[in-house]
Amino acid sequence: FELMDTVRSTAFDSDGNRTLTGRIGVVYDGRGPRVELGYSYANGDLRGSGSDAYGVIDARRYAADFMAYGWDANLKWAGVGLNGYYYRSQENLAAAPMASLVREGVTLEPTYTFNIAKTRLRDIELSGRYSFASEQNLGGEVLRRPQFGVAAKFGFTSAFHFRMGYLVQRERKDSPVVNNNVFSSGFTYEF
Repeated sequence: FELMDTVRSTAFDSDGNRTLTGRIGVVYDGRGPRVELGYSYANGDLRGSGSDAYGVIDARRYAADFMAYGWDANLKWAGVGLNGYYYRSQENLAAAPMASLVREGVTLEPTYTFNIAKTRLRDIELSGRYSFASEQNLGGEVLRRPQFGVAAKFGFTSAFHFRMGYLVQRERKDSPVVNNNVFSSGFTYEF
């Protein structure tokens, strides 16, 4: 939901808290479609201490740890792909009005890849995204938010890609409206 200041401005662990993360997956890449099934898990400290600068019903006021997990399935056949994810997290708060907050959601991402016989560009992948998530808050409400997005990925080699995308997040009637649409871009090198 609303992106915290540290997420918007940094790509590193700004407070020194440590997290254990991992993913295990099984891939079938024989004749026909490529299928990948996976499970991800994360657990660790979220905030070592809270801050009185935030209101009583703002979770950032309280020290917290968290646990998150998710299942994913990825299917690719010829140039068509479909990725699906289910995710759930629990933020355990110290001395807060509620002992924990739960967030969960589902994401679907259809893709299509165009193979191009150009010397500097190998392929272009277009993708869409639909997510629906719910989030508890310390006011006792459950907020629901759908997201819609589009992206393009340009493959220069089998390992080097450039990706750009735009994600639109809409709030339902029971959610506060926040400006959290995101444009992203980045380079990836796989090895």
